[in-house]
Amino acid sequence: MRDLTETKIPLTIRQLTYGNFVGLFSIYLLGLVDTFFLSLKSEVDLAASVFANPFVFIILTLFSGIAGAKVIFLSKMYKKNKNNLIYYSNYINKIMFSICLITMIILYFSIPTLLDLSGVSLELREKAIWYSKWHYIGMPLCFASMLMVNFLRGKGNSKYAGHTMFISAFFNIILDPIFIFYFNLGTEGAAIATMFSWVFSFIYIYYIVYIKYNYTFKAKKLDISKYIKLLPAITMNQLVTPLTTLITVLFINQYSTEFMAGYGVAFRLEKFIIIFAFAIGTSIIMFSGQNVNNLKRKNEALLYSFKLISGLFFIFVTLLNIFVEDLGMLFKLEGESLNTAVLFIRILSGALIIQCIYSIYSSYLTVMDKHNFVFYINFIKGVVLLPICLFLGDYYYQEIGLFFGLLIHYILSFIILITFSNKYFLAIFNKNNYNHLNSVGN
Repeated sequence: MRDLTETKIPLTIRQLTYGNFVGLFSIYLLGLVDTFFLSLKSEVDLAASVFANPFVFIILTLFSGIAGAKVIFLSKMYKKNKNNLIYYSNYINKIMFSICLITMIILYFSIPTLLDLSGVSLELREKAIWYSKWHYIGMPLCFASMLMVNFLRGKGNSKYAGHTMFISAFFNIILDPIFIFYFNLGTEGAAIATMFSWVFSFIYIYYIVYIKYNYTFKAKKLDISKYIKLLPAITMNQLVTPLTTLITVLFINQYSTEFMAGYGVAFRLEKFIIIFAFAIGTSIIMFSGQNVNNLKRKNEALLYSFKLISGLFFIFVTLLNIFVEDLGMLFKLEGESLNTAVLFIRILSGALIIQCIYSIYSSYLTVMDKHNFVFYINFIKGVVLLPICLFLGDYYYQEIGLFFGLLIHYILSFIILITFSNKYFLAIFNKNNYNHLNSVGN
């Protein structure tokens, strides 16, 4: 695999980010294509998927975080235990996969109740239930793929992560129109297509890990307490986005189906730049894990990451604001739904750089063993600040107030994160602080 302790920093970050981005973009494209085909089917199908989406992707993101913690845990062990990493990985896989199976069984039977408690309308209820259930059926295989992918990431290889997610997205795009239109299943068809795409991606990564590279299936028991301690921070960092979506959807649900549909399209469009931040954040985790004792390299990598995301942000936001109306019409939005999408982008696109830096910096702090701090900040962001900001925005300005509430929530969360970790943040820009920060961290 790949030793990241002596490579050139800018080139390494770009290469790792490329591998991570290919995979994340594939998943993003999957969601965007779902949105496109469902918008062609009907606004009801689209709105049902938007409403149910957080109930699926909060769980998916939770397990993504559990799998992602393996990258930190294994990469920090790479130098001394590179030949034993597969045994440790298999041990973690067996425990976590069992938990996933039990969770999916419980959710499969409880999702109607959860949706009813969330206030789903009768118009959307049945479609939203089956959209969720089909995802839950396929999710254990998706999680198994994540666990194997992140074993390879822990060894410095991000290439197969991209390949695995690309295969998933490719088959989903092929199967979507078949199930949505040919079998006339609408929202349910989109979920079935996703389930089968996870089957194909699982077969691929299983082949890579256990057949191509001939890694053993054997496991060695080890103390995973350090791994367990990482889980709250990593999963909460992953959960912030879908949790934000869920809480926002619950507020939007009081308004029209057209408003929900417009929000769903705009949300998917703006998340394009966020996946770059997730890709870079994962690269920082991989890089910093292997360079765990070299603060200078870690901080230089993070500073370069900020520069990289800033350039990408400027290009993306400029193009998005120019073409937002055309993109909305491409998704068959018109009238209220199109106005909603345009309004969402106009208000919130400027705050995307804050979300990007927040995501990357949170990943860095987690590798710096500040995972408990990251957990607390993300908890405050998603569970405390967000509902308050949305409630006040909705109370005073109705629909438009929700978008301003989101904007203020992003800004306040970023201020809190930087304020309470300023010695780490400032040291990134001041090379004279490296030694001092290293002594503080130890």
